[in-house]
Amino acid sequence: FVTAAKDILFSRSIRFSVTRQWSVVFLLVLGLSALLSGIVPLTSGRPELVTQYFKTLFHFYYFLLVALILIVYPVSERTWEQGMKLMLIMSIIINVFGIYQVFARAFDLPLAWIEHTASLDSLRWSETESGFSQLSLKYGNFFRATSIFSEPSAFASSLIIFLSIQIVPYALGLQQFFKSKGLNILILSLSLIALLMTFSLTGVVGLAVLVLGLIFVTRSVRLLKLSLLALPFLGILFLADGMIEANLGVSVLDLFTMRIGGV
Repeated sequence: FVTAAKDILFSRSIRFSVTRQWSVVFLLVLGLSALLSGIVPLTSGRPELVTQYFKTLFHFYYFLLVALILIVYPVSERTWEQGMKLMLIMSIIINVFGIYQVFARAFDLPLAWIEHTASLDSLRWSETESGFSQLSLKYGNFFRATSIFSEPSAFASSLIIFLSIQIVPYALGLQQFFKSKGLNILILSLSLIALLMTFSLTGVVGLAVLVLGLIFVTRSVRLLKLSLLALPFLGILFLADGMIEANLGVSVLDLFTMRIGGV
């Protein structure tokens, strides 16, 4: 997105080509539908509904704009690679902070909760005396991980993206984004541990969809190798769960078993 903006502002000649006309029509109809969905909240006379409508609409239009740019502007492979690398590096910080928060909330350490004062987010953040804080259900001494996000499910959704960026290229036999195996293992391990600590069905479903997608597009030999390589990471999850249970007295894997069994 930044690269496209720089080219548009500073380059003398920019070529835009619409190669997927039906995609453009679909996105425009989608944008119009989102706009028309505001008829009810705008005519309700309730300020909170009007505010929420415009907030959601602008957020949706931001993603719509990115999609349109990707359709009409040729993004280079190098730009994609740099963007993916940046996301994976950022994931280290995000995941480490999310894991830290689980223990910080149990032992009352600094930065256990992120608070802000934007009243527009009152539907997604828990209200406190100083403003609004992250939502996280408690199970004994265990609070679900949220990291920098407003709730665990949002964190889990981002973790599925981080995992996809790493797992999909390997499953398809493509080159990893980083040459260092240690760095790749570290990023993948942190994402899996953080996903465990979110205790999110969104994360479970996202991971299941990712695995099923790989089964359909990956050759059997590659899939077998991928399954064998997954065993050490399962061991990491059990080790992380053991550490959580030893320090907080709660097994997240047992919580998952009860929650999924209940569903």
